[in-house]
Amino acid sequence: MAVLSWCSTVLSRSTLKIIFNGKRYLRDSRVTIAPYLLNRTKPPEDILNNLTSEDAARLDLIRAEHNMFIASGKAVPPSLSAGDYLELLCCPSVSARNRYYLFRFKVFQRREAKRLEQLSKATTKPTTELTQKNQILRMIRSHPIRAHQDDWVVAELRTADESAQTLVFDCSHENEMRLVDQKNLAKQLAMAFSRNREMRPFPFHFMFTSLSPGTNQYHFFEQAFGVHESMSKYKSLDDCPFTVKSEHFTKVVSGRRVVYLSPNAPRAFDSGEFDHDAVYVVGGIVDKAIRRPVTHAWARRS
Repeated sequence: MAVLSWCSTVLSRSTLKIIFNGKRYLRDSRVTIAPYLLNRTKPPEDILNNLTSEDAARLDLIRAEHNMFIASGKAVPPSLSAGDYLELLCCPSVSARNRYYLFRFKVFQRREAKRLEQLSKATTKPTTELTQKNQILRMIRSHPIRAHQDDWVVAELRTADESAQTLVFDCSHENEMRLVDQKNLAKQLAMAFSRNREMRPFPFHFMFTSLSPGTNQYHFFEQAFGVHESMSKYKSLDDCPFTVKSEHFTKVVSGRRVVYLSPNAPRAFDSGEFDHDAVYVVGGIVDKAIRRPVTHAWARRS
């Protein structure tokens, strides 16, 4: 039995038990996650300061567990933030917590390696002289042309139904996804939008439907597009060069031909079938943990 200053562990044949403050907890028992813990529109500190007695006891258990892992040399991050503790409270089992510990440990290792690399570069003097040829021409030509192209791209991205083809993303599947899948969806769509800016001659106009303020999905979109960052020129999603609608796509594009794209379709989409007058809808869902063909059902109804 390994004894720490404020918790101890007991190994049996099938169950790892933690004795904390005189109470015994089973680490492999599954818990039911309260809905208020899944709210990501509030700061994690506010949620942790207003926990129920049962969740507060689980938080104490997680803190004891984390310190025990550090003392035993397990691959866990040396420190956890309030957001990390909230994510651990939302893990329904010990295996889910272990996966999150390992994920945060890998993130810590990457950041530490990057910090050491930057530190080594700062202490190493360059062996060659940093010179730049044609510096005057670069100053005259590069920036004005780039600024003109950026203004043109933003204008194309904003002109829905005029010159840019509208591409609708149906974000009505929030209840079908886990929190991690909702985060991944926002990141993937932000990457898709970044790639769309480079499309020539005409980029698509992105439209996100069923995306309402005050929801977790809307909050993750704000994080992915960086609207709250200090250096961002966009202060809300409405300022970004795309369209955000809280209504369902069936109400937004009513009266027009709709083509719903689904990965569960019986055949692949042929480039020769592209219709410039139709509205193409992509299901905004990360179905890593979903086995039901959700988007295919909508495609058949459309």
